[in-house]
Amino acid sequence: MTIEIQYVNIRNRLIELKEAIAFFNKELNSERKHFPAFDTAMVMKSDVVIAAINKEDIVGIIGMKKKFFFGKSYIIIKEGYQGLGLGKRLIKELLYHAKNKCSMLYGVIEKDNKRCIKLQNKFGTTNAGTRGDLEYFTIPLDNLGRILCFLIRISFPAIKLVDRIKR
Repeated sequence: MTIEIQYVNIRNRLIELKEAIAFFNKELNSERKHFPAFDTAMVMKSDVVIAAINKEDIVGIIGMKKKFFFGKSYIIIKEGYQGLGLGKRLIKELLYHAKNKCSMLYGVIEKDNKRCIKLQNKFGTTNAGTRGDLEYFTIPLDNLGRILCFLIRISFPAIKLVDRIKR
């Protein structure tokens, strides 16, 4: 299998590529273990979307949806393409395109998704805290983002306390 990956910002082509995105989504199998909520609608609502494309097939997608100063990010790569550096390149592309759209990015990763957590740590993300089986990661994109990341990190013990009280 010859791999010739192109990394393309497809945000302005989402309508045109909707069928290709839906096909990518339909082909996901074991990848859903860590990201069952991923779907075509999530991609279509994103403010930044970068696709890793091998020939004409989408083999990975990273994106983010802006809310206030925050960008909630996601990444999913087809199993046969994992471990080849696509995730690293997709994250670099997202950081480049997101820096003018929000002050910080955050992501939520299941604790047992060690490969994704290891990848996040390579980019200087901060583990803001843990809730149940989920790890929350942040990365600032500007000075306001640094303040927001700090505030989130120091507020996590209070969030966990509220969670315990609710039980």
